[in-house]
Amino acid sequence: VLVTGHTGFVGSYLIDQYNCVPFADEVGRIDLSETDRIAQFLRGVDYDHVIHLAAQSHVPTSIENPQQTIQTNLIGTANLLTALECNNFTGRFLYVSSGDVYGQVEEQDLPITELHTVEPRSPYAVSKVAAEHYCLQLNIRSAFDVLIARPFNHIGSGQSTQFVVPKLLNQIRAASTSNINRPIFVGNIDVTRDFSDLRDIASAYFAMIERGKSGQIYNICSGVETQISQFIEQASKHYDVKNRVVVDERFVRKNEQMRAVGCNEKIKQDTGWKPTYTIQETVNEMIQSVNTNTSKKALVTGVTGQDGAYLTKLLIDKGYTVYGLVPRRSSDTNWRLRYLGVDKAINLVEGDVTDLSSLIRAMELSEATEVYNLAAQSFVGSSWDQPILTANVTGTAVTNLLEAVRIVNPRARFYQASTSEMFGLIQEEMQSESTPFYPRSPYGVAKLYGHWMTVNYRESFDMHANSGILFNHESPVRGLEFVTRKVTDAACRIAVGLQDELRLGNIDAKRDWGFAGDYVEAMWRMLQADTPDDYVIATGVTSTVREMCEIAFDYLSLDYEKYVVIDPKFYRPAEVDVLLGNPAKAKAQLGWEPKMALAELIRTMVDADMLRIENKDITSPIEDKGPIQNPKIAA
Repeated sequence: VLVTGHTGFVGSYLIDQYNCVPFADEVGRIDLSETDRIAQFLRGVDYDHVIHLAAQSHVPTSIENPQQTIQTNLIGTANLLTALECNNFTGRFLYVSSGDVYGQVEEQDLPITELHTVEPRSPYAVSKVAAEHYCLQLNIRSAFDVLIARPFNHIGSGQSTQFVVPKLLNQIRAASTSNINRPIFVGNIDVTRDFSDLRDIASAYFAMIERGKSGQIYNICSGVETQISQFIEQASKHYDVKNRVVVDERFVRKNEQMRAVGCNEKIKQDTGWKPTYTIQETVNEMIQSVNTNTSKKALVTGVTGQDGAYLTKLLIDKGYTVYGLVPRRSSDTNWRLRYLGVDKAINLVEGDVTDLSSLIRAMELSEATEVYNLAAQSFVGSSWDQPILTANVTGTAVTNLLEAVRIVNPRARFYQASTSEMFGLIQEEMQSESTPFYPRSPYGVAKLYGHWMTVNYRESFDMHANSGILFNHESPVRGLEFVTRKVTDAACRIAVGLQDELRLGNIDAKRDWGFAGDYVEAMWRMLQADTPDDYVIATGVTSTVREMCEIAFDYLSLDYEKYVVIDPKFYRPAEVDVLLGNPAKAKAQLGWEPKMALAELIRTMVDADMLRIENKDITSPIEDKGPIQNPKIAA
């Protein structure tokens, strides 16, 4: 059985326990928008049936970004079905929808049967209903059978803390080990839902494939109502936690369905399936799983940025459980995590570095033993336009996080992302840890404050607090506002006739440029060292913006001098002319070495930008095409 969404909660279980075929090629997970790649994959893989799980399945995210949800859940399904038709598929196609499609149901109409009218109440549910109808109309004329599963809520070990039950269990466990008696923050805990065990859901899918009737819709549920408060009672009793339970309005949904329970008689009659596990058994196993989880836990702020995404990939590859702090935003900011293929593996925690209380909650929830502070207003040019914002987010917020670590777990190891911009008006030709600082921008000044606060907490409270003084580092997921990405993107657009010129400021400014994937390894190595310290992370080689332009344009057989225009509006009020780092200390004490030279870095960035343009994605910073396709960047 071929399974899409194989990296998700249910999908990974099907791969591990049922030996299913993952929807991935030698490059990695296949995105449902990549029609050519889907077709090529299906031609080369051996499968009899398909379970289609891949979806944007988080309801709050669907409300914030309905377009992406529709694109993934409906258009992606249509793309997959078209490819199966073209590949002469004749097996069974199981589309996994959701019990959410029923929407608001009056109590007198409970339990919910398959005959109940669907009334979707979120973009997620709307996308599922639309995809159901697309599948069913195809069943009439296709050579393969289509079946629809509508699973109700399901839980089990390994589920993301984005979802209510693991979120509550983790919060209660964190309360049991915390130094402070904080309340347990919840949404509406009086609601009831129909919860099933992950293992029962998986067995139901196979029962449908083996014995389900073509073109039929089946509820998959336990048929038992469970009130959310029961999970709190069960976990609180296990951990002997007596903390107050406080309703947080942020977690309360508008027009919430107070009671929900499904009817599973149809799938029982047609397939013989029935649930095996009680929800109390499942919750006990989830608690034990959390108790025995010995993987390291890390909290990363700024997780949706360039460094945050690369660091997340590094930590997950090393077996960490990673929690990423994300402020609430109406727009989608997770594209870098998707690009590196780690968006499903990370646990996202709402919070803001300017809000100490949310940082304390994040520390308690994550139980982090390593904390990486990468959050900042990090564009130097904007710091003159927004100096107060930069001071708050890039500077004083560092104190907030240090204080949260000190309060919750002062033994946790802390990394502060400092910057070469602190050197500013350079006092030495090559800058090391002992070079005096002379910042030349509000950004540099704010970073210097954060740097010295890190040193101060290390010396005052004996904390393992480290500061990485990173010189410029780039990658294909660098924002378009930064000069390296501005150059590579413009070179590609010019090469294909979408742009006529590239306007820049001081192209003779010299910088020490490295690859972000190399630099996040240095961050990790600092927190593995026995003693905390400050380290310059750099290549020790300086290049001009002019040289970078020459590399990018020459790679595309273009003469940069014909297209680069010097525009005074891009000059900074106080320019930093030269930055050149001395990484000798990091090499000697951490065993760290930069691996990717500037020429190779620029060429890989050009390759990535050209791929985006060729795929007609010329408006967004980066196209969501699944994991990156350049193995050097993934390393």
